Amino acid sequence: MSATTRAPERLAVWCTELELTDRPGGLVPPPGRTTERARVLLRLHGRVLGIVEVPAGPSHLVAEVLLAGLGPAGAARLADELAECVTEGCVEDPAAPLHAHPRLRGEADADAPLVTVVICTRDRADQLVTCLATLRRQDHPAMEVVVVDNAPSDDATQVAFESAVGDDRRFRYVREDVPGVSAARNRGLAEAHGGIVAYTDDDVHVDSSWVSATARAFADHPAAACVTSLVCARTLDTPAERFFDDRVSWSLACEPRTYTPLEATEPLHPFAAGAFGTGAGMAFRTSVLRDLGGFDELLGAGTPTRGGEDLDAFARVLLAGHELHYEPSAVVWHSHRADLPSLRKQMLGYGSGLSAYLTKHLLDEHSRRLMLTRVPRGVAHYARGARRVVGHEDVATATAPGAPRSTGGIDGATTGGHGLPTTGLLARELAGLAVGPLWYLRAARRRRRDAAPTPPTTTGTTRPSAPATGRAVLAPVPPTTTPEVA
Repeated sequence: MSATTRAPERLAVWCTELELTDRPGGLVPPPGRTTERARVLLRLHGRVLGIVEVPAGPSHLVAEVLLAGLGPAGAARLADELAECVTEGCVEDPAAPLHAHPRLRGEADADAPLVTVVICTRDRADQLVTCLATLRRQDHPAMEVVVVDNAPSDDATQVAFESAVGDDRRFRYVREDVPGVSAARNRGLAEAHGGIVAYTDDDVHVDSSWVSATARAFADHPAAACVTSLVCARTLDTPAERFFDDRVSWSLACEPRTYTPLEATEPLHPFAAGAFGTGAGMAFRTSVLRDLGGFDELLGAGTPTRGGEDLDAFARVLLAGHELHYEPSAVVWHSHRADLPSLRKQMLGYGSGLSAYLTKHLLDEHSRRLMLTRVPRGVAHYARGARRVVGHEDVATATAPGAPRSTGGIDGATTGGHGLPTTGLLARELAGLAVGPLWYLRAARRRRRDAAPTPPTTTGTTRPSAPATGRAVLAPVPPTTTPEVA
C-alpha cells in the first residue's frame, strides 16, 4: 500500500449495557454521537450472559439480534438463568426491575460481609472524583472505601476527595509517600477492616453491584482466596483505545471460571498473563493476602519495573494452594489510554512488568522448577498472540461477522483494524520484555542495599521494605484507629 493510500479505519464503537428484563425495542446512541456499531454487555437480573457487537440504531439493535449474537454458550447461560428464576420463584413479573431479584436484593443484609475497597491514585484528581461517584452508588450494605494518595505532588487529590465524599463516613483518605502502586496497595491492605479487600483503579467506573457481586462470589466459592472481575472497555472512541482492547484478553471474557492450584489448562499456569483478570478489578480474602505479604513492592506502576504486581499476586495465591475465581458479573468499566504517546508508554510497561514478574519466579527456588516446565508452551502462546495482532485479527470486529477490516497503513505499516502502527507498538512491548529482567534485578539489588543494617551513627527512621518474595509483615489497623489525613 502506498504512503498516500490508507484502508478505512474502524469507526468508534459505542460501549453500553442491556438488562434483558427491561425489554427494549432498541438502543439509540446518545445525541451527537456518530457510530456504526455498538458493543453491548448483556445481563439477565444482573448476571452477565455475554458481550455482543452489532449494528447500532433502533431498527437493528433489538433484543432478538442481541440474543442471536450470544452464541451457544451464552444461550445456554440464558436458559440456565431462566430455569433458575422459575425454580426459585425469583420474580413474579418477568419484567420486574433488577432490584426485585432476591439473589441481588441482599435479603441477608445483616450477614453481609464488610468489604474494604482500596483505590490507589496519584495526581489524577478528576478521574478519582468520577470513580468515587460510582462507588457511592454501591448496593452492598457493608462497605468502606480507602483512598490511598500515593506520593502526591500537591494536595489536589485530598481536596477533591473531601469535596466528593462530604460527610460520608464510609470513605477514608490516607497518604502513602513511598511511590509505587504496590506500596499504595499494601498501605490499603494495612488499613483494611473488612474480611474482603477489593482493589480498583482511579480510571474506572464501578458497576453499582460490583462489591455485592464480588462478596457473593466469595460466598459461593469458599475455597477461593481471590476473585477477579470483568473489566469492560468504557469507551472505544480512539484508535489507541481499540488497539489496547484488541491486545488484552480480559475485556470480553464472560464465562465464570474457577482456577485451582494444579490446573494446567493455560500454557503458563499459574504464571499466565491476563488469564485470571487484571488489577483494575480484583479482591482477596484479607487474611490470606496478609499472610502472603501483600504486593511485591519491586513490581507495579510507579516502580522501575512498571507493572506485574497483580500477576504476581494471582500466581502466589495459586502457588499457596488457594483457588482463584473469575466472576464476570462483578463488572467495572475501564478507561483505556486514549492517545498514541500514552499507549506507547503503556505497552513498554506491559512488557517490562510481565518479564520482571516472570524473572522473579525464575529466581525463586520454590517456583523455578514449575515455571521452567511452562516456558516452552508459554513462549509459543505469546507468539501466537503477537501474530494475531500483526495479522489484523481485530478481536472486537471478529465478534461481528461482516464488519470491515483494515489491512494497511502509511508507508506500508501494519495497522490492523484500528489505524495504528501495530508492529511499532508490539516492538515497544518486546523492548519492555527485553529490559524487564534487568530493571527487576537492579531494583532488587537496590532494595537489598537499602535494607542493609544502618550504622549506629545514623539518625532518623526509614520505612521497612517488603522482601523480594512480597511477604511483608502487614499489621491490620484496629477499627478504633483514627484515619490518617495528610
